[in-house]
Amino acid sequence: MTAALSREQIKAAADRAEARAKGKTEAEDFVDTALSAAEIDVEIAKLAKLPIGVCESTRVSAAKRLHMRASVLESAKREAEEESPLPPNPHWTVTPWPEPVDTDAFPRWPS
Repeated sequence: MTAALSREQIKAAADRAEARAKGKTEAEDFVDTALSAAEIDVEIAKLAKLPIGVCESTRVSAAKRLHMRASVLESAKREAEEESPLPPNPHWTVTPWPEPVDTDAFPRWPS
């Protein structure tokens, strides 16, 4: 008994058959559909800029589209984030007080 083929396996087999019918080898068909390094870098940069929730929900589909494992894509995304970190949220931007503050004037908790 043979196991049922998944949708991806059926599509891959159909794509190979179509490529053979067009006279292309499997390797030539792969080269035609392969993404360039620049396209992959652009996609990784997009993922690095996304909020964590959106990135997590799109990471697996992006990995399939790029023909990469999700774990490899995640490590590339981390490297991209380290190279150009996101700017902090505006509420975390702190401006120092212009003059010294006398902290002895603050009330103290009883010890």
